[in-house]
Amino acid sequence: ELKYFELAYLIKKTVKSTHNLAWYLYFEVGNEEKAINIQKECIELSPKSYYPYYLYGYMLLDKYKLDEAISYLEKAYQIGKRRDILYNIGFCYFQMGNIEKSKECFSNSVSELDVENRSLYGLGICEWKLNNFKEVKIIADKILKDIETKDNDLITGYEIGLLYFLLDDLQQASNCVIKQGID
Repeated sequence: ELKYFELAYLIKKTVKSTHNLAWYLYFEVGNEEKAINIQKECIELSPKSYYPYYLYGYMLLDKYKLDEAISYLEKAYQIGKRRDILYNIGFCYFQMGNIEKSKECFSNSVSELDVENRSLYGLGICEWKLNNFKEVKIIADKILKDIETKDNDLITGYEIGLLYFLLDDLQQASNCVIKQGID
């Protein structure tokens, strides 16, 4: 596959050929630096789709270049209005210590599409940082209820247990961890 992605890129550098090669290099090959440089070339082509901006923003986030990542993620969000993009913007703001802005992003990305409760969990952590313990309890209870009815690989009993631990509810924190399974 790499051979064909590279061939398409070398024959004609379009948004699609550069984006696809960069994605493949980053996620499948692990050549992150080359992928980032090629994705930057893609951005210079002024794509109309949110995908190239989202991928470039994600790559920068992954490299902890948060200020730069936010600008590309926000551009992607302006085009695509996807909750996963907004979640990543919120994550950047959280890592930068802007908890209010992070909370706003997580609040707006909580929806029925947040089936794994990542945004809701992020919102819970923000609420705790802002000393809104009542809100943390509501969020922890909701996630706990959801996890019992849904198969979820991202937010588990460990994360829910952390929310209860932060609330100093050690019994419920223990219950979540035990329910998740401990070796």
